[in-house]
Amino acid sequence: MFIQNEEISVDSLICYYNVSNDTELGRRIDVSKSTISVWRAKGIPVGRQAVFQLISANDLKANLSSYQAATYAGCKDDKDQISSDKGDDNEF
Repeated sequence: MFIQNEEISVDSLICYYNVSNDTELGRRIDVSKSTISVWRAKGIPVGRQAVFQLISANDLKANLSSYQAATYAGCKDDKDQISSDKGDDNEF
């Protein structure tokens, strides 16, 4: 089964887990019904989407593009800082 979406939605989880409603989904994935309601309103957080992608062996596809860009930008800034610090031989 392969479910292709721009991001993982509550409805795609309901389909993947073969349950009929939000309450059953919550029980199946061990989250509260209120959490499911928040996911319906605001979307599933990217980190959680990544977990669902791993659990589903890539049948569900997380939208990681914005997450990767933000993470890379953060790493780049840290890398630049580390490179500029290498010139000081007197510091440990």
